[in-house]
Amino acid sequence: MSTAPEQRERIAEALDQRVWAVVGASTDPGKWGYRVYTALRKRGYQVYPVNPRAKQVAGDQCYPTLAALPEQPDVVSVIIPPVLGEALVDEVADAGITRLWFQPGAESAANLAKAQARGISAVANACVLEEMSARGWR
Repeated sequence: MSTAPEQRERIAEALDQRVWAVVGASTDPGKWGYRVYTALRKRGYQVYPVNPRAKQVAGDQCYPTLAALPEQPDVVSVIIPPVLGEALVDEVADAGITRLWFQPGAESAANLAKAQARGISAVANACVLEEMSARGWR
């Protein structure tokens, strides 16, 4: 497991990146997948919603997979159950994406270990929304 300074560094590095994908983006404004997606978009990030069961999220085109995106994201925000995360870690690594952010509840020890083994910088046990709020970003 990482130390607190390493985690803070990964968080800052992720938030400095401008192109994000939100895997598990939701059409439901009450769900975290919708909230994270819209908060990143509002803050000026280029952000792509990824959900194979949605055509649009917040009025934007939704993509079924990372491979379907028009550009490669710098960071992938993960808001799916951990059981689905194992295949996602492989997809991210195979695409050459080097940063994952597991929203609380989306991570597992196995997925974090797999990400580390595949050379992916992973944030876990930290919420994108809370980190943005801590920086005064509304």
